Amino acid sequence: FYLDREIGRVMDELKALGIDKNTAVFLVSDNGGSLVTYARNGIYKGGKYTLFEGGTRVPMMANFPKKYSKGAVVAAPASTMDLFPTICALAGAPVPERLDGVDVTAQLTGEKAEIKRSPLFWDTKREWAIRKGKWKLLVTKQVPNAKLQITDTPKGTFLYDLEKDPGETTNLYSQYPEVAGGLASELETWKAAVRQD
Repeated sequence: FYLDREIGRVMDELKALGIDKNTAVFLVSDNGGSLVTYARNGIYKGGKYTLFEGGTRVPMMANFPKKYSKGAVVAAPASTMDLFPTICALAGAPVPERLDGVDVTAQLTGEKAEIKRSPLFWDTKREWAIRKGKWKLLVTKQVPNAKLQITDTPKGTFLYDLEKDPGETTNLYSQYPEVAGGLASELETWKAAVRQD
């Protein structure tokens, strides 16, 4: 209720100023709903404080009547890191080099459905994950805070096909060792690169 009300106040002010049609507004959460506060994340396993889809997969909404397609739905995964290069493109500003995010203007305008991007990575020091296309590799070395997670988080390495199994119910690690190995290698390369920066 409060979120709806406050967003409504912002949108009303933009309209009162006569700039609502030419202003981009983005709405996205930094994580899935917290199970401690009784959030429901639908079919997705886990919630805030986890690297399961219930903790990392959230909807993002964009409103820009002058440029974006009304009612368009993009299924391709995006990231909050994509907001900066996308806003740079909207403003006609140069995009700095070495950004993890990508400009998703073509998806928001309806020109393209897919987003060409590098894999998405997560690292909480206790868990690591990589999402590349339909595949997600999740490595849990130490069980995070069970009080906050309220989700069974076993130690181990898990491979999920998110197209067929968005709820992460079936570990395919032993069935697709080459896929898991490739993703693990990319994850380690990313971690090493981040440490160097």
